[in-house]
Amino acid sequence: MDKIRIKDVVKKVKGKVEILAIFNKEKKSMILGGKVIEGKISLNAKADVLREGTIYETGQITTLQSGKQDVQEVAQGNECGFTYKGSQDVIIGDILEVYTEEEK
Repeated sequence: MDKIRIKDVVKKVKGKVEILAIFNKEKKSMILGGKVIEGKISLNAKADVLREGTIYETGQITTLQSGKQDVQEVAQGNECGFTYKGSQDVIIGDILEVYTEEEK
């Protein structure tokens, strides 16, 4: 009988961004504006939406801009615009906790 190996996945938080503006809502994504309040955020990273300290949902950052330029990451203290792929339930004031998942 074959053994099934379960992989351990570790979540590494890279940064947090506070949502300051909602520019557009599409069927399965939103274009948002925010300010990085901790660490940095990266293109194609996963993101948990935190509302009142609780994880509300999970999505992904699929585009990332800073100063009208496409970028790979944005550091703490800077504002940015990005496309969030997930539901349309993100509201102004939510915090996106951006992370990567790595196999242990």
